[in-house]
Amino acid sequence: MNRHYSHPQVSDRPCRELSIAARVVESAGRALRRLEDSSFQAIIEKPIERGYFNPSEQEKLRDWFVRFLTARQALQECVEELRHEAMFHGHHRAFAVVYPAACAMVRAARFLVTTMAVDRVVQRKLNEAVPEYHIPKKSFTNIRRSLTSPRNAWHLLHAKQFAVEMREELQLLADDPEIGPAASLIPDVESAIDVNPREWLFGRLRYRLHGFRRRNKVAAERAFFAIAEASGRLLSCIKRSGLPALNKEMRLKIVDLLEAGDVVITRHDGVATNLFLPGYWPHASLFVRNGQFLEARKDGVRLRFPEDTLAVDAVVVLRPRLEQSDIEEGIDRAMQHEGKLYNFDFDFFTDDRLVCTEVVYRGYQGLGKIEFELSQRAGRPSLSAEDILNLALQDRYFDVVMMLSGQYTGGRLLQGKEAIKRLRDSVVTVR
Repeated sequence: MNRHYSHPQVSDRPCRELSIAARVVESAGRALRRLEDSSFQAIIEKPIERGYFNPSEQEKLRDWFVRFLTARQALQECVEELRHEAMFHGHHRAFAVVYPAACAMVRAARFLVTTMAVDRVVQRKLNEAVPEYHIPKKSFTNIRRSLTSPRNAWHLLHAKQFAVEMREELQLLADDPEIGPAASLIPDVESAIDVNPREWLFGRLRYRLHGFRRRNKVAAERAFFAIAEASGRLLSCIKRSGLPALNKEMRLKIVDLLEAGDVVITRHDGVATNLFLPGYWPHASLFVRNGQFLEARKDGVRLRFPEDTLAVDAVVVLRPRLEQSDIEEGIDRAMQHEGKLYNFDFDFFTDDRLVCTEVVYRGYQGLGKIEFELSQRAGRPSLSAEDILNLALQDRYFDVVMMLSGQYTGGRLLQGKEAIKRLRDSVVTVR
């Protein structure tokens, strides 16, 4: 296949990355806000009364917690990515993105601690390890501890002081076409850190707040890194990191096997929108045209190059059993969703925002004989990546082209019956 695709100019990268991060902050921040709805609080009422959760209530609470952790993790990654990109030529614009991200994380943590986990029965349930969702033990306790950390509060209060000094500029940036989606959240979320230090730290904060005396480069750097350091501790107990297993040579071999319309199922341990999804295979994308993939991640539904989409730890390629004309129609249908936001609510009812598997679902549903059956999870219809793999393993709608996984194939690229056999070992349920 043709690998001669063009990349954006390096000089455009900082502005592009900042604009993308602003969209993520807006989407994830608003998703966390929606999780404060009273209907979610109703989940805990009966369990608190009786002293335990029944299976249905437990599923609903865990579904809420997964969405909570996923959105918070996306915000945390935005802070870290901006820091690592070292965008110091535009401090105030970067600050206008990471500041609301940090405030939204603190607001969400405060809601969790003061509203959802108000009783020990809820706290114990949230502290349970949930291996199928990759949630470690004592996740709630670690989040609560982050709220009472004097060092975290010290950094965030410094950032708040800097925000006060640049208030007029932040207000103007709320209308900025690139930064505005994030900056416009500031009035709603910054009250989360507008708390008396003694109240916030339960009497443990003994530091004196030193305000910034001037809005200059040094002040911006201090505020920027204060947010990065403080917010980094909020989820360090949960996030897993590490370089992806697939190297450049292996990615090129996989690309050579791909055809337009192939469904690519992947696993990447360190990606926010993969972390808290069930099963070994949490993510899906669609290989379209010109050597690119249409993929929904925290930064939205975007066209991506192989070195991005295939920077993963494991991959399976499925090929739809469709006529070429149907495949082209499926790609065209999926491409209509390019540019939309990521759906942190994991809601298939609307298509204004999409999760990863929804790209495949909305592209191929009803074409040829393909009929995806949505599964009910926590009372909501959904389609997981492993649901799609199960169809291939049941010899329905898709053929398995290849599989590569360090855990199940020893890092070898397998095809044919051997790939199907190893894939069967890796999927939780083959119905």
